[in-house]
Amino acid sequence: METKKFGKLATSAVSLLMVFSLAACGGGKTEEAGTTNDGTKESGGTKAETPADDSKKLDISIGMWDADKAFTNRDSDELLKKVEGDFNITLKPKNVSWSDYQEKFRLWAAADELPDIIANDMFNTATYNQWIEQGIIRPLPDDLSKYPNVKKVMDQPDVQPLKVNGKFYMIPRLTFDSTDEWVMERGLVVRKDWMKKLNIDTPKTYEDYKNMLKKFVEGDPDGNGKKDTVGATLRLPSFLDTVLMPEIPQYSNEGWVYEDGKWMPSVASAKMVKGLTQVRDLYASGALDPDFPLLKNDDGLEKFAQNKAGALFSQISIAKLQNMQTIWAKYDHDVKFEDAVEILPVWPDEDGNTYRFVQTSFWSESYFSAKVDDAKMDRILKMYDFLLSPEGDMLVRYGFEGKDYKKEGDKIVVTRPVDAKTGSMKALKDVYPSQQVIAMVARWREDTYLEDSVKRMQFGDALVDKVDEAYKKLTSEAKPIPTAFDIKLMSTPAKDKVMGIKFVDDITKVVIGKEDPAKMWGTVLKGYEAKGLNEAIKEVNDKAAEMGIKP
Repeated sequence: METKKFGKLATSAVSLLMVFSLAACGGGKTEEAGTTNDGTKESGGTKAETPADDSKKLDISIGMWDADKAFTNRDSDELLKKVEGDFNITLKPKNVSWSDYQEKFRLWAAADELPDIIANDMFNTATYNQWIEQGIIRPLPDDLSKYPNVKKVMDQPDVQPLKVNGKFYMIPRLTFDSTDEWVMERGLVVRKDWMKKLNIDTPKTYEDYKNMLKKFVEGDPDGNGKKDTVGATLRLPSFLDTVLMPEIPQYSNEGWVYEDGKWMPSVASAKMVKGLTQVRDLYASGALDPDFPLLKNDDGLEKFAQNKAGALFSQISIAKLQNMQTIWAKYDHDVKFEDAVEILPVWPDEDGNTYRFVQTSFWSESYFSAKVDDAKMDRILKMYDFLLSPEGDMLVRYGFEGKDYKKEGDKIVVTRPVDAKTGSMKALKDVYPSQQVIAMVARWREDTYLEDSVKRMQFGDALVDKVDEAYKKLTSEAKPIPTAFDIKLMSTPAKDKVMGIKFVDDITKVVIGKEDPAKMWGTVLKGYEAKGLNEAIKEVNDKAAEMGIKP
């Protein structure tokens, strides 16, 4: 996934993690959108509650990643039939990809064709505020008492700062209950068999990593007599943030840093130049895939699986490893995936510090088109409330009790069939394709939620042990990215505008450029100043002082 990220630590981090959850509900008069006292266009009324009429079947469109693959077995997908039947709805997929979702959502919004529900990561951005002002998305109802599981999320104290003009315009899609669970969001998967073939010891320093990746280029690790392999590639161009983690870790979680007596976005930090210089060094030496700016969707995964890359910057969770294994199985190999790869942390900084990823409890949010009237919003919120309930959670995690799993005391015993190719238990989405969307509508679910016995049945002992070992090592040895969550969550006009800039495009230009990285980045920052960088820094520091927020 692509993320919205944050950072500060320990106590404040834990409390703020609980902040994002969500809420929703609503009554509203979308068709009568007016103007509030503060000039904001009111999209979707919240004053008059329309009595719910569940007898009428409603179409509900969902804009989400890979939605087109989720509704292919509409007549036989029992999970889809249950959800649609229980709420008397028909779910209509609107597909987006990881490469184009934000662009597509903006185009649909401009064309007044936004789906009823979309999942996006854009709170506290200029786009978010514009969509509210322009009446493109609707607010949630003020009274969420009809939807207790949604209300429970939205009642978290730290969620309250996310209101705009006293209303919520989104529902955070919870990912984890603890910042530590984000540890597997970034890492490096390396060809262990290539390391052995080229007599490479486990790297420990930046130079060690660079030399290893260069040997993957120059040492003919695939043995075909050609110099046709790259060192490390990226799952997506945006995973360049992982390569920057050692020098400027806050960039990867969109955190701000305290430097020279003031808060500033990570891109304005002096450490950004150090990071860019290091990434340029990797790129110029051939250690970093020269084609990384052109990668889309799973191009990097395919390249890794095709013996064309020795390492991959990616998420390293069990589900992502299994996805790599699946793609790996498409090609001929003389070694099993689990025996061929190793998970490594990203190299340490010059002080010896290795960082692990942290984030708030959500990275993305649900938004609802202003065209969604009160009746449809009520139906949507009822569905969300179910999916956030213990019953709904069990359904989307394990399927139907008595058919897909059984309970033996406190233990879940999954009874789904085994995949003939992998020997592992079939994923629930392979049994019910709609699960991959329905499970993700109300919250972003990671497979770490699955019970250990279930994980082992689904993914196999080899992958689970590999991921568990990496998790324990990173958790115990790496430092969480220093992150000021309270600054990250702060909304000011200029900050929201600046944080909507697609920094990775400028970073890429510097990495592949020929001029001095410091000079090039200085020019980029001048451009950011024209877009409000200095105003954003002033607004944030003034507000932090007012709120008593200290570094």
